[in-house]
Amino acid sequence: AFRDYHGTVGPEEVTADFLRRVGFREPLLVGAEPEVARALGLRLPDFRLTARSIAAAVGLTAKAHTINVRTQGPGPRMTLADWADYFDGPPEARQKLLNVVSLSLAGTSLEREVIAPAAVRGMDLVVATWPPGEEPRPEVLLYALMSPSGAFTDFHVDFGGSSVWYHVASGTKTFL
Repeated sequence: AFRDYHGTVGPEEVTADFLRRVGFREPLLVGAEPEVARALGLRLPDFRLTARSIAAAVGLTAKAHTINVRTQGPGPRMTLADWADYFDGPPEARQKLLNVVSLSLAGTSLEREVIAPAAVRGMDLVVATWPPGEEPRPEVLLYALMSPSGAFTDFHVDFGGSSVWYHVASGTKTFL
């Protein structure tokens, strides 16, 4: 059970200094209550995050790259409207199991409404090292990942310098 998970910590413990000290050998589980989010410096939209609400915020005609779960290779490019239909549809209707793993939220309303926890922002290499005013500054600092039931990604290294954090909006995320 999650409450017995030995990586469970209180939100007041999760600071950039704490993360530097203990490292990243295992995920940390922190509660999901609104007061916990505030204590972490995490901000989420007032509405429920779903494939459909993300599609509406980013743009229904915006294209998303998908990954074929079985092969871990590229899947079809889809509009976010089509992705939301796929995601919300019955699992048995899916001919292929797909993931969206790198949907940029830059320049969308979600970029202003979703703020990473303070500890993550405190360790972000772009924030820590990019010279003020130097252009071009990397603009993509916030991504959405959407995976239907049964989907997974193989072991991978995320974009150079990125600090990864997860907020599970529905369902579960299993790390092996």
